[in-house]
Amino acid sequence: MKKRNIFFLLLTFILVLIAVAEAGVLFVMVNTIIHKESPRQIQKYGPIVPLDLSGEWIQSDPEDGNHVLRIADGSIEIYLNNEDGYSLFWAGSFDPPVNAREPYRWKSKNDTERTSQSPSGSEEKSIKFTYRDGVLSYKADGSAVEAVRGSWGYENVSNVGPQSSSRFAESGDLGDYHIEIGGAQLSSDVSGEPAVIVTYSWTNNSEAAASAMVMLIERAFQNGVQLTSAQVPDDANYNADSVSITVEPGSSQIIQRAFLLDDPNANLSFEVSEFLSQSNEAVAKDFDLSALS
Repeated sequence: MKKRNIFFLLLTFILVLIAVAEAGVLFVMVNTIIHKESPRQIQKYGPIVPLDLSGEWIQSDPEDGNHVLRIADGSIEIYLNNEDGYSLFWAGSFDPPVNAREPYRWKSKNDTERTSQSPSGSEEKSIKFTYRDGVLSYKADGSAVEAVRGSWGYENVSNVGPQSSSRFAESGDLGDYHIEIGGAQLSSDVSGEPAVIVTYSWTNNSEAAASAMVMLIERAFQNGVQLTSAQVPDDANYNADSVSITVEPGSSQIIQRAFLLDDPNANLSFEVSEFLSQSNEAVAKDFDLSALS
């Protein structure tokens, strides 16, 4: 009698375990169907690992174009791979995936502070990206582009290190424009990160009204690496809109540009060149940050 009771107890326990296991599988299957996933996708259960799209990408069909991409640190960059090197086409936001579901889509907002300084920079406000089955797709200038993972050498892009082969010290003429680089001052961006503000003047000697934002490109470097633009609040010492002021022929304007510092102790190299110019000329000046206030 005792053996029979023990047998029924074991049988009941096994049936309960089977029921619990089936209920768990059923829950996973229902949850999978709700999220429009195939049961084959859940053959292995475990912690959800989000998609990792970081790294370098190249256009899948070189005959269709010459785009190369890099995703890192919450941003996506697209460069045009030309005979003369890499030229920035897009610099925008990147929203990392929080799960492994595909397709993954996000809208990248243009960092116009960077793209406006590149001859190849896009004027689009945003680009929609889609990732599915190892392919990153988007539209650029109305044309569909597909990219796959591939190393292309991000360290060799055109915005690393000063690019101008002919540099005028502190002042000089760039086409129809005369440039004089003044001083620099230390500051902070809206997030409190260390920044620097460089001031220069430009004289419009052309026959048409123009602004420095359209006609010139400003770059700053530390340790040979180009710095990104900084968002510094306007005050008595800084005017972010100075670069967009229209200047009549024969007139001059004081321009101020702000950059985030990579190293508060490294020297700063600042240069101004002419936008869409065929020459490599630039007016440049080096600053010792330890001497700035």
